[in-house]
Amino acid sequence: MLPSYPSLTFPNHFTIVTGLYPEHHGLVANSFYDETKQARYAISDAKAVSDGSWYSGTPLWSLAESQGMRTACLFWPGSEATIAGYQPTYYVRFDSKTEATDAVQQARIDNAVALLKLPEADRPHFITIYYSEPDHEGHSFGPDAPETRAAELKMDGMVGKLKTALDATGLPIDLVVVSDHGMVKVEGGWI
Repeated sequence: MLPSYPSLTFPNHFTIVTGLYPEHHGLVANSFYDETKQARYAISDAKAVSDGSWYSGTPLWSLAESQGMRTACLFWPGSEATIAGYQPTYYVRFDSKTEATDAVQQARIDNAVALLKLPEADRPHFITIYYSEPDHEGHSFGPDAPETRAAELKMDGMVGKLKTALDATGLPIDLVVVSDHGMVKVEGGWI
């Protein structure tokens, strides 16, 4: 995968949903200081993350909402902010500290299916779901580590469960699976 630069989670997630590079959508890192605003943005700062003034461009959920389509974002970075005048109809705040247990992962699938079972007038027609694996393992152990491979296999199983659950709804659904950035093994020192 060729990520946008910097190849970090928040900038790339916002690139995916806006089609813009970080220098155009405003999230130039997971944490940064903005001289113009005289303020700091950090993914660990709920107040900053939910402040729509940090985000430029229009994410897909805001575009859909502006056209009268209901959307849902389950842990997608930035979705808790009002951006371009809109928020998703349904959202769960992004929390990098949410433990990625099997129960939590299954709950995201169950939440998406529950939303799809709502009456047609209330049902979202665009849903994003974020899982932090194998990102966390890759950062902690490296892309070629057995821990990362185990996380990849676990997520492969979760995507299979998600696909099965979506198919069971009987609705015409396009499932798109993306990665926020790639990884390479660090070779040698910084210099």
